[in-house]
Amino acid sequence: MEKLSFKTLNDCYAVVIPMLQRDYAYGRIDESEKRDSFLSNLRSYFMTSDPHELDFIYGSVDSNNNLKLLDGQQRITTLFLLHWYLALVKDQNNTCHFSEFKEMMMQPNGESKFSYKTRFSSTDFCNAIVKLEFKGVNYEEKYCDAVNDNSIKLSEVIRHEKWFLPHWNYDPTIDSMLNMLDSIKKFFVPEECGDYYCRLINDGQIVFNFLNLDDFHLADELYIKMNSRGRALTRFENLKSKILKLYDDASKEVPKEYNKKFSEIQTAQGNHSAFKSLRDYVSYMLDTKWTDVFWNEWLNTAEHDEVPN
Repeated sequence: MEKLSFKTLNDCYAVVIPMLQRDYAYGRIDESEKRDSFLSNLRSYFMTSDPHELDFIYGSVDSNNNLKLLDGQQRITTLFLLHWYLALVKDQNNTCHFSEFKEMMMQPNGESKFSYKTRFSSTDFCNAIVKLEFKGVNYEEKYCDAVNDNSIKLSEVIRHEKWFLPHWNYDPTIDSMLNMLDSIKKFFVPEECGDYYCRLINDGQIVFNFLNLDDFHLADELYIKMNSRGRALTRFENLKSKILKLYDDASKEVPKEYNKKFSEIQTAQGNHSAFKSLRDYVSYMLDTKWTDVFWNEWLNTAEHDEVPN
C-alpha cells in the first residue's frame, strides 16, 4: 500500500479509466447532494495544514505503465478537475499555474496522463482540456480569466469553443465533468483559494491509499464480480453513510465523550465486545438489530400492505 497524492500518482503512472467502468457520476444533475457534500469536504481540508485521506483506490498496471483504475474513479476524476481549476486560479502574485499542471499531465505523445477509455469522446475531451490549444492558439490566458471571473459559467465557455465537438454534448461523462467544474467554481471562490494549487502539489494536502492489484496477483475479473457496476446506493445506504460520518467527526472533535460512550458499550457487553470503535458498533447495529426494530414496527402499520410485491 502506498500513500499518494494526485501528483505523485501521475508522476508514477498514466491513469486510465478502463472500458469496463461506468461514466463519471459525481457531476450528474441528480447527484447534487452527493456532489455538494464531497466538494464541501474537500474545501474543509484546506482549513488545516494536515494532509487528509480519501480512503483506498486500487487498480492494475500494464506493460506501458498505465494504471487501469478499478476503484476510486469518482474521487480521482473529481481531483483531476479540481487540479485543473485551481491551476487556473491566480495566486497572490496574480499568476496562475496552468503551465505547471500541463507539464505534469502531458505525456510525450501529447496526450493527457489522465484519460477515460469508456468512450472515444471522453478520451478526446480529457486531452483537449489539458492541452487548451486549438490550431496553434493557446487558450490558457482566456481560461485563467474565465475562472477568476465570478460572472462566467465554465461549462458554457467550454461548450462554445471551436475545439468542443458537437457530439461531445451527448457524452454523459463529459456532461458530468462540465457540471462538476461549475460546482467546483461555486465552492472554491478564486479570491479565497489562490494558494490551494501549490498546497495540493507541494504539501500533499489530499492523499489516498493506493493498492496495486498486481502485487496480490488478482485479476480484473475479481473486481467485476465484487463490484455492483454502478448501481446507485439506496436511501438507507446513503443515510447510514451520513450517520457514520457524524461518528467519524465526533471521534476527532469530542474524543473524550466518544471514548466514554464506547467504554459504556463495552461494559454493557461484558467487555467481550468484538467492536473496535463506537462507529464500528453503530454500523453493525444499523445493519442488524436496529433495522429489525424499524422493520417490525413498519410491518405493524397499514402502509406496508400498499407496497406491491
